[in-house]
Parts: sequence; C-alpha cells; structure tokens
Amino acid sequence: MLDTDEFYNIEQIRALEQLAIEKYNIAETDLMQRAGHAAFELVNGLEDRPESIGIVCGKGNNAGDGFVVARLAHQSDYDVVVYTLCDIDELGGPAKQVALAAEKAGVPIEAFSVETELLEDLIIDAVLGIGIKGDVHGLASNAIEMINDTPGQIMAIDVPSGLDADTGCVRGVAVRADLTITYIGSKQGFYTADGPDHCGFLVTQDLALPTELFALVPITACRVEGEDFSAYMGHRKLNTHKGLYGHVLVIGGDYGMAGAVRMAGEAALRVGAGLVTVATRPEHITAVIATRPELMCYGVSDPKQLEPLIEQASVILIGPGLTASEWTEALWNQVKLTDKTLVIDGGAVHFAAKEKSAQPNWILTPHPGEAASLLDRTAEDIQANRFAAINDIVTRYQAATILKGLGTLIQAPGNLVEIATVGGPIMSIAGMGDVLAGMVAGLSAQHMQGFDAARFAAYFHGRAAVKVQENAERGILATDLFAVLPELLNQTFDIHYESDMDLDIEVL
Repeated sequence: MLDTDEFYNIEQIRALEQLAIEKYNIAETDLMQRAGHAAFELVNGLEDRPESIGIVCGKGNNAGDGFVVARLAHQSDYDVVVYTLCDIDELGGPAKQVALAAEKAGVPIEAFSVETELLEDLIIDAVLGIGIKGDVHGLASNAIEMINDTPGQIMAIDVPSGLDADTGCVRGVAVRADLTITYIGSKQGFYTADGPDHCGFLVTQDLALPTELFALVPITACRVEGEDFSAYMGHRKLNTHKGLYGHVLVIGGDYGMAGAVRMAGEAALRVGAGLVTVATRPEHITAVIATRPELMCYGVSDPKQLEPLIEQASVILIGPGLTASEWTEALWNQVKLTDKTLVIDGGAVHFAAKEKSAQPNWILTPHPGEAASLLDRTAEDIQANRFAAINDIVTRYQAATILKGLGTLIQAPGNLVEIATVGGPIMSIAGMGDVLAGMVAGLSAQHMQGFDAARFAAYFHGRAAVKVQENAERGILATDLFAVLPELLNQTFDIHYESDMDLDIEVL
C-alpha cells in the first residue's frame, strides 16, 4: 500500500496497466482479483467495522472489483448484497467471470432501480471507473444520487463515480465518498478542483506490481514538499547583513486597497527578504508605516517616480490592491520593461495578459478569473481543466506560474506540475493572495529560482494557514499567518546559536 507523492493521468495509468499485462504477464483477471482483495482488506480493517455492506456495481471493470469484494465479504460472514445496474451477462471479460464467481458463492445480487433503498452500514461505489466520458446520466446518475443520500459510510473503488480523474471535475453528478481506494497509482485529479471534496480519505494501492514497471511510464504531477527547503535556501553566516537577502519592491494599493501592499510587504519580510519597499498611493503611506514600520513606503502619483525604486530593487512585485484603472496601467507600463524578476499578481495580471509574449523573468500568480484573462478564456474554462490551463499559461508566457485554488498548481518551463495539497477552506478570505505573492517575491529576492520560490511559497502558505487554525473552516485572517511563518520556514534548519559567542578572550 502506497502513500504516494507522485500522480498520473488516465493515459499513464492505462499504460502501466497494459505493461503489467503484456510485459509482466499479469492477467487482467489477476489485476481485478488483486484490486478486490485490497479493497476488502481495507474494509476489514476499518475501526468502525460495518455489519452490513451494500455494493453498487455498474457495467465495466470497476464493477468486477466490486464483485470480488462482495464474494470475499460474503465468505467472511458479512451481511452483503450487490445492487447491479445491468445483468451479469452484459458484463464483459474478467468482470463477468468474477460476477459469476460471486453469484456461485451465494452472494445476494439484486437489480438496482429507482425504488432501491441503500440502508447498509457501508455502501461501496463500483458504478463507474476512470474511463468516464461525458456527463453521467440515466440509471448511473440515479445510483450516484442514491449513494450520496445513504445514511451509512461511503467507500469508492478506484475513483468516486462521476469524478473526472484527470481534471478533478464532477461530470454532472459524482459520489461524495468518505474513503477512496485507488489502484496502480494516484490520479492527479484527486488533488484539485472537486477531487478532494469527493475522494475523502485516500488510499493508493499498487497491486503488488513490479517496482521497475513504474520507471517505464512518467508521472504527470507531484506533490509539493517543504522538507528540502533548507537545501535550497542554505544557512546564513553569522557575519552577514540585510543587503545580502534581497530588496523587494511592492507596487500596488489603489484607493481603498492599502492593506494589500502592506500585507504583501510584510509577507516578503516574514520569509526572509532583507529589505522591502512599498510604492503606493500617497494617501496610503501613513497607514502602511503606522502598522508595519519595517516597511519603507513611497507615494507614487507619477509613474516616473518608480524609476529609482526599480533601480534599487532586486525583485519587483506588482499587483496587490491594483484595479483596472489608468493609474494601474501607467504603473504597469513603467514596470513591464524591466529585466529583473517580476512577480505579477492581482490587478496587474490583466495588463500582463495584453503582452501575450514569452516573459521568462515573470512569476505569475493568478486565480482562475485572472488565469482566464491570460488565455482569453472564461474562469469556467480554467476550472474545467486546471492542469491544461496552467500548462497553456506556462507555454504562452514561458513564466513560472501559480494557479491558485483548491489544490494550487505550480509549474514552470521544463518542470512537472506540482500540487500544493496543504490548506483548505479556511484560506477563502481576502488578503490570502497578497500574502502569497509577497512570499514569492521575498523568497525570490533571496536568490531562489522562480519555480522554487513559487512552489515553496505555495507550500508554506498552506501549512501556515492550517497551523494557525487547525481543524477549522472559518475565522482565520490572512495576517494571522505572519505569527507562524518564521517557525515553519526555519524548522528544516538545524540552528544552534549561543546567547553569547564563546570567545576565549584574555584581558591584559
């Protein structure tokens, strides 16, 4: 059983399955038996052991897995019944074989209908597999809705029926499982969009396939991890100064939006940037400095005033608190020609979208609506396939990109998509994006490559939110993250500084 950090799309899973059959001579029936046994072992090991089990089986190989579970559960004296959406004779190949074996073993099998009641302690979803095409309809849709309405626990086999394993999107209707066991490798769609809401607790089972098989098919995505952060950042010498850790210029804060640049600026400091300058509306200077005096703050009414600030900075962040105003456009036109690292967030993304050209010094941090402007699409289009969307952004702009949202995606030219699986609904609040953008700029200022700055910022951003308010869904503030960020970023370092340097000094 795996706890994997590597993810596949459906095409890769099918390639692995085919290699297992053709190269390693593992019969398809054998794979189905292994899948069913793995699912039954999981059921049998549940802390809250069910007395009764209802298994809803569709028409494909996913149904075969369900019939294997049914036979094993029946032989272990569980009160089990299979509700099937088709006659056994309509099943193909291995699925028909294992269904007949379950029938022969005495497993109760009933035809599913809209009159069926699913009242068992545990309902196992074996309706649809990863090969779903188009929206779910007909009897399968009825079955999914009924499964979701059951009072018992719900377990999905391989994928919650109706969930697109590639994109994480619901195809009309999808099972909302408490537990999902998935096979061969974990699917990328389980970790973004609707995936996490529908998979519940996720277990990945490799079906005892040869280890060397997995080296033959590339993964499509992986999980962002923070354990190696110290290797990228390195220790600081004792004999050091602020100038060695970068100077971030944060540009933004249109009328009424002073808080955005203030939060972004503090975020850059909290991740270790040496200096941070804020350029904003003159009316906002007092508010920024009064609440965070460590920030240098300049009022900008004429975009030419940015020239000396840009010259001094090592990394520029533009966008927090900007709107689609003439002032924003003037600031953008002053900044866009720089060859320095440029982190683009918020209102500046819409102006960046007008460039439509390769910009390798950019780091883009759009939410789905802003991503839509980068690709001339709608936010719905972006969410329909977040993996394709971020790939298209990176291809068009040749820029490291963070596509925000549940299961934030990070990608750069030449790199796999990485998924930040930390965080949750507590982060759905104003200011979170400003903090993230500031973190990206602050890490980038410390000589970190754009892709690494993006992925580590996304990871620690989510970790900080969870640490601030564990086991909660609401009530966190974006500025609450500042209290825990330094601890999280430094916990991977082995730091031991004495309160007094132990110097052997002889006084004469």
